[in-house]
Amino acid sequence: MKERLDEILYIQYSKDDQYLAVATSAGKVRIYDTTSGKLHSNLSASYSLKPITALRWQEIKNNQEVSQILISGSVDGSINYWNINAEEPFFTLKDRNLTEVYSIDISKSEAQLAVGCKDFSVKVYDNNKKTLKAALHPGDSTTFGHSNRVHSVKFTENPNIILSGGSDRTAFIWDLRIARSVGYLYGPYICGDAIDVMKDTMLIGSFDKENPLQLWSISKKELLENITWNAEAKDGSSGYVNVAKFEKKLHNEYIIASGRTGANKNEVRLFNNKGKRELIGKIELDKVATSVDFANTKQKFAIGVVDGFVYTFNY
Repeated sequence: MKERLDEILYIQYSKDDQYLAVATSAGKVRIYDTTSGKLHSNLSASYSLKPITALRWQEIKNNQEVSQILISGSVDGSINYWNINAEEPFFTLKDRNLTEVYSIDISKSEAQLAVGCKDFSVKVYDNNKKTLKAALHPGDSTTFGHSNRVHSVKFTENPNIILSGGSDRTAFIWDLRIARSVGYLYGPYICGDAIDVMKDTMLIGSFDKENPLQLWSISKKELLENITWNAEAKDGSSGYVNVAKFEKKLHNEYIIASGRTGANKNEVRLFNNKGKRELIGKIELDKVATSVDFANTKQKFAIGVVDGFVYTFNY
């Protein structure tokens, strides 16, 4: 995108890759046509211009027509649903128990919405009725949960199992059938959209200076592999990873991650997800990337940078 925006916090391709949504710290979402690169629409809620921290697309099917609906989460504690051809949201989910929103995810069936919050909880909503189904947090001495902000949430292929991570150095595994945690992975210090899932494997990016990019087994709750984030590091510090994603189109064949290397360079790195998971390429940036996303049907990815620029690449 040629224009410079406010500080970018999140980007995501629509499911048909026709649009790229860009959320900013100014409380606005700009929708771009991915073919022309031109601005399609500018979305902002008149009642709030607080930073928008997370986005998810939803497809609404009506007979032969498919509409692209955008869902956004904000630090004002609201979840907004947008028709991308209208400036104002058509529905706002405002739960009095919903604090600042740092992350959201929608289940594969689009029937459930998970929200990671400032109050250390993960809240799960019925996405059709827009009602609260479960609030996941420590309940008593036998139930473990987050002790700090939740920066990443992710549904697994099983709609009853949710993963979450935050700045308490713990990734939790939650079972919605009993509304409590059933396991945890201690170590990853997660401060961004840095959890993704491929079958039974969880990809995690963290602020661990030695091993910031890892693969974990969900069922076994154990570390599978440390992916070398920065092979050039000589002082024992590899840097950190704030965003990590599996590739979508080619069946998770690639991994993309953004962060800093040990030399304090802001980089986005692309890895092979087969065999040795070697580094394929890297992109150096003036400022840190706050969000990355793979397209769903094309071999493309986009990078949103804190300085207000969005870059797209073919691979």
